[in-house]
Amino acid sequence: MKPKQLLRAGLLALLTTGLTGCGSSSEEYAQPEFKTKRTATFEPITGELPIALVRDMDVYGPYLVVVGYLDNQMVHIYDKRNGELRGSAVRLGRAANEILHTDCVTLDPQTGTLRVYDFQSRKRLSMQIDSLLAQGPAVIESQPYELAGAAGRAAIPLHGKELVINNKAPQYAGTEVINRFVLYDDQGRQLATADNFPIEDADLRFKVYNEAYYTVSPDRSRFAIATIFGALLETYSVKNGIEQIAVGRFARPDLDSRKEIVGFSDLYATDRKIYTAYDGVHNLQKLIDSGERPLQYHKICIFDWKGRPLEQITTDRNICKMCIDEGRILYAAIFDELNRFYLAKIDLGEES
Repeated sequence: MKPKQLLRAGLLALLTTGLTGCGSSSEEYAQPEFKTKRTATFEPITGELPIALVRDMDVYGPYLVVVGYLDNQMVHIYDKRNGELRGSAVRLGRAANEILHTDCVTLDPQTGTLRVYDFQSRKRLSMQIDSLLAQGPAVIESQPYELAGAAGRAAIPLHGKELVINNKAPQYAGTEVINRFVLYDDQGRQLATADNFPIEDADLRFKVYNEAYYTVSPDRSRFAIATIFGALLETYSVKNGIEQIAVGRFARPDLDSRKEIVGFSDLYATDRKIYTAYDGVHNLQKLIDSGERPLQYHKICIFDWKGRPLEQITTDRNICKMCIDEGRILYAAIFDELNRFYLAKIDLGEES
């Protein structure tokens, strides 16, 4: 299958999840209202790239680290100044330094250590970006890694701790104790748990949080969760256990996808703000049925850690994944109206 076909298949698989059933709880939902609104145009830094579907991207020093399928490899390192591909690694397969799935990806901005988790193969690959470029795949370390049952959705290294995020299918409720959030120390000992969800209905909750996105602040003291089905934005502190900061309810999710407006396609945190790629307008099932491809997720919506809307920047491209460099330059994996993939950037100006 060609990369563009893989892209379309991946998007369709994501967007057609859960087509029947009942709605969500009676909580009030309202679109975010931003203090400031403006427009911006993306500046491409690469030509068209045959990457099928980007799983994650981040910035480290002079590099953009992009995780997505290209030439049977998943990790690609680009020069952020000119878009030059500097190296690729991590093949798909069953060998020690290969993976079958990219279930979770984290990059430590201080050390440059990239971790790629494959929960199905029960392993974690670790690599330092500078060493990977200098010495090649030999520096990749493979370690056994297993989460509880089939519930694990993300593992996020913190400073001397690790946060695990779970999502449990309704049919397994009551069969074993699995908390939504679990905080461990560096010896694997459980420090804290939390099990709160902003959605009560178990079937709807499973659908929504099976495709949610996560980000952690650079100082590793807070994390945020945003949803693509409907639009919810949650923020939490992990300074002292796991404490909820805020919940933003912007568009109601629904098990019937024809009744549902979609929300976020990605989010990225700084210590002061949360940057999101947001839609908040379209019903994706109707777009799939119609065959249309309008601009979606082309708004950069910025919130503070209390979930308060700060600024909306309307751009000219669909945003798949993005990252922020020093609070000023936003780099993104973008798609145009013909599903052509590029890396591009926007200078956001001085961080307010």
